[in-house]
Amino acid sequence: MAVLWVALSGYWSRGNELFYLLFLPLLWMAVRRGLRGATAAILALDSGIIVALRIYPRAPSELTVLQFLMLILSLAGLVLGALISERDTGEQRLSEEEGRIRLLLESTGEAIYGVDTKGECTFCNRAMLRLLRYGSQNEVMGRNIHDVLHHTRRDGSRCPQSECALQKEFRGGRRFHAADELFWRADGSSFDAEVWCHPLLQQGQMLGAVVTFVDITERIKVQEALRQAKEDAEAANCAKSNFLANMSHEIRTPMNGILGMTTLTLETNLDEEQRDYLNMVKSSGESLLRLLNDILDLSKIEAGKMDLEIAEFSVEDCIEEALQPLALSAQQKGVELVWNTGRDIPDAVRGDSTRLRQVLINLAGNALKFTNEGQVAIYARHAGNREDGLMLEFTVIDTGIGIPEEKRQKIFEAFAQADMSTTRRYGGTGLGLSICERLVELMGGRIWVESEEGRGSEFHFTMRVFLAAAREKLSPTRDGVKQPAVQQTSRQVLAVESNAVNRELLERLLPRWGLKAVTAAGAEDALALLTESRRIGENFSAILVEKDLPNPGGFALLAAVRESSAPDLLAILVHARPLNAADRKRCEQLGVTRTILKPFRRSALYEALQEGHGALKETQIPAAMTSAEGGRTGLRILLAEDNAVNQRLTARLLEKMGHVVTIVENGQMALRLLSEQKFDLVAMDMQMPIMDGLEATEEIRAREKKSGKHLPIVAMTANAFEEDRQKCQRAGMDGYITKPVTAKAIEMEITRVMAAQEKEENRLVPRAG
Repeated sequence: MAVLWVALSGYWSRGNELFYLLFLPLLWMAVRRGLRGATAAILALDSGIIVALRIYPRAPSELTVLQFLMLILSLAGLVLGALISERDTGEQRLSEEEGRIRLLLESTGEAIYGVDTKGECTFCNRAMLRLLRYGSQNEVMGRNIHDVLHHTRRDGSRCPQSECALQKEFRGGRRFHAADELFWRADGSSFDAEVWCHPLLQQGQMLGAVVTFVDITERIKVQEALRQAKEDAEAANCAKSNFLANMSHEIRTPMNGILGMTTLTLETNLDEEQRDYLNMVKSSGESLLRLLNDILDLSKIEAGKMDLEIAEFSVEDCIEEALQPLALSAQQKGVELVWNTGRDIPDAVRGDSTRLRQVLINLAGNALKFTNEGQVAIYARHAGNREDGLMLEFTVIDTGIGIPEEKRQKIFEAFAQADMSTTRRYGGTGLGLSICERLVELMGGRIWVESEEGRGSEFHFTMRVFLAAAREKLSPTRDGVKQPAVQQTSRQVLAVESNAVNRELLERLLPRWGLKAVTAAGAEDALALLTESRRIGENFSAILVEKDLPNPGGFALLAAVRESSAPDLLAILVHARPLNAADRKRCEQLGVTRTILKPFRRSALYEALQEGHGALKETQIPAAMTSAEGGRTGLRILLAEDNAVNQRLTARLLEKMGHVVTIVENGQMALRLLSEQKFDLVAMDMQMPIMDGLEATEEIRAREKKSGKHLPIVAMTANAFEEDRQKCQRAGMDGYITKPVTAKAIEMEITRVMAAQEKEENRLVPRAG
């Protein structure tokens, strides 16, 4: 602008009126930029000078001075206007920012207010006014906020400012949070609030604080409703548990009589029709008992009350024990049960053998239910090491109907099966696989299924076990006397078995006992092996023959063997179904030394081979050969039982074992009789009138503290929950048997308890010398 003015000054000095047009852009710029104040005044002055010069002309020299003055004033006005405009713009931006902040404060649902160092309100939002029911900010601004909303305690007493935790904390420059404070509204009503206080600090100087709070009245109502719902659910669960416990007891008590008396009756002289009827009764009762056990197990798992009992066990024992209850059903259906384990599985591991056996029984029983021909097999293998333990993988394979792909996930749901038609045709509640899945998870593993419709199924599951302490390898015992182990010899056994799994099992087991297993799948191969052994002079010491070999069959093979040059060869017949009279007579004719019923059990196989070979080497003792000595016979047993049927049943079972039984109906009578007579063991029911089994046991143990003696007590109860077992242990009982009782369960528990008693007595007897 100045350059332009200098360039035209000569022309302007001649008084050319075009000079005044220079102010037009200045006026436009001032208006464009919104300049006002001093700038407008200067431009007005310039405009006045121009008008005056037109009215009163001046000399050229004077005109030039005025022109310079006008230009300087105009430029100064522009600069000053620019500065003022910049300030106004900043103020406008600040005002807009404050508007946005206030909009945010007003839009939030939380009540917010600010206080100065004195605790007086400096601002508040509408949410606070609405929550406290004030009409405007004027009713709150400048007042001490403690007197506005925090002035009274819950009990109605006054709350002084000096005791207000909120004010103490923010004045100390500290944050404050209270989950449940009582605030008061303008109308005198109160509400529960959650409060947050943040002190305002500027360069270390306290300016005040910002406080936010929310009404938590509804939250507290919801929490109270949830608490009440939780208590109601716990009460309902407790009622359910009590119902299940009572149901279990009330069902097991008569079931004990039904199954026990049926078993005793089956041991008497019956005609074929009567025996058939009673077997049906027993089978139905056992089915009902399995259903009851499944329901109780599922209930315990869902309640988180299912605990594992970690103890040392043999995987092979567990598989054998799982297959035994299924043997009769498999024989009736013509389905073969087979098993084998990996060679790298330790002889003994630590884990819950009871739950493992339960899973195996469920899976194998389920497989058998859906298999009408072929086989059901159980395999076990080492699946990797885990810190102080290892993982085992079990597989149950069947040749049954299979499972459609879209139904495979559903089968693990409680009370579900692949199809409702499955329930109608095969029965079952759908609890078994659900329980298996939960038990496997409890044992640190997982379960899955592979199946193809029409071609069978494979159920796999893993479990974590721990390594057992190294044990001394003992030799088998005979008549309670330890026999010396023999060195491995070159004796060979020819095993003729059509099932490949059974051949693999025999090839793995026989070398343990110092025998070499040579296997054949049929009669033709077996005869060829016999001929070759005679030719090279390495004759077999025994032959193990499957009765149901493909043509010509097991009996025909044995006949051919007897007609050969090995007529005295030890012969063992293996059969999948019980032998009839004709089969037994044929065995006598062919010189069969022993018969073995499938599925293979190591103890039976060991005994059969031992009969012809004498002492055998043993590197792993079959369970049946190494169990503790049988319980002492002729024990004087006091039976405390209030149910007449169970009295008669239990007494009869004990008497058949050779024990002398005295019966009482309650704990009080038991105590009186114990003070008068001497007994070797007490079988105690838990629930009895007048005095129950727990009270009676506690009284017996209290008396023994004076005498120093210890009378073994075994609980025989229909209370089947784990807490019931623990109650018995705490009361001082030594053993625990759940009803329905069986002769085997009673005998095993009495044997265990008396063996422990004898061991303790031997420990307490001082050694001579």
